[in-house]
Amino acid sequence: MLVQQAKQKFPTYPSLPASKWVHNEYVKRGGIFVDSKKKDTRHDRRGQLTHDAKKEDDAAKKKKSKDD
Repeated sequence: MLVQQAKQKFPTYPSLPASKWVHNEYVKRGGIFVDSKKKDTRHDRRGQLTHDAKKEDDAAKKKKSKDD
């Protein structure tokens, strides 16, 4: 959707100004870029824990509370 808007807005796409506009719009609308080398598989694209990661954390908390 953003690329289509950039193609209409800028005479040349891809171009540096168009790419910068797409980047800024993506971030402004809540998009998050993830470094592929440092990707944390415990979090989804919104930065929230995945379902499996929540299960692991809950199990660790229960185990810790039993030990106390």
